[in-house]
Amino acid sequence: AYPFYNDFEPMQEAKWIGLCEIRRVMLDGLIAEDDRKLKSESLKLRRDLAKLNADALTKMRDVSTTDCHLRIVWGGKITKAMGWMPGIFEEVGFSLQHNKPILILGALGGCARLIADFLRDTKASWPTDLSLTSCADTSRDAWLTADERKELEARFARYSQLLRDYRDQLHNGQSTIHKVSVELLRNALDPALGTSSLLSHVEQFIEQVAQSQPQEPQSPPS
Repeated sequence: AYPFYNDFEPMQEAKWIGLCEIRRVMLDGLIAEDDRKLKSESLKLRRDLAKLNADALTKMRDVSTTDCHLRIVWGGKITKAMGWMPGIFEEVGFSLQHNKPILILGALGGCARLIADFLRDTKASWPTDLSLTSCADTSRDAWLTADERKELEARFARYSQLLRDYRDQLHNGQSTIHKVSVELLRNALDPALGTSSLLSHVEQFIEQVAQSQPQEPQSPPS
């Protein structure tokens, strides 16, 4: 996300060829031409750019959700994140909003653990640390308009409700969600899982999602 992709040197990107694809997420029309090549260090002084960075992180998470078949989350900052809300929570929110399969690993702590604990217990109250306040930044947030602030609050409330609805799905007796075993999804939330168990859950999740995808038609033999 802008401006962190400007920190990458060509040699760094060259090492990742064949391993992953780097996609740069920019806010079209919102970033001045002179600011497009600035690096992340500029965020310390340019708080207007800090706002654009938070917006770019949101766009990055939205784009990654729509372009991927699934999401697996673990760890993650709870406070002082650079986005408008804890990043893992925003990613989970986008996945639920777009009806994409998601695996939440609770054993590695962080924001994912907060979410996992909430999902495991149908009587659990909303985690007080999971809020917009936890990521508030006075100098950055001063650049928000009143309408933008209302939209941000509404989006956080929408994701919170989606998470509550997802918790209901995990505990209402249905066997699958997006053709993935509910038992697998619930077991992955367990904070006591060891490394081998975590890897096993990840492998099973990916396999079940892959099996649920439409099969490409086979070409007839020539």
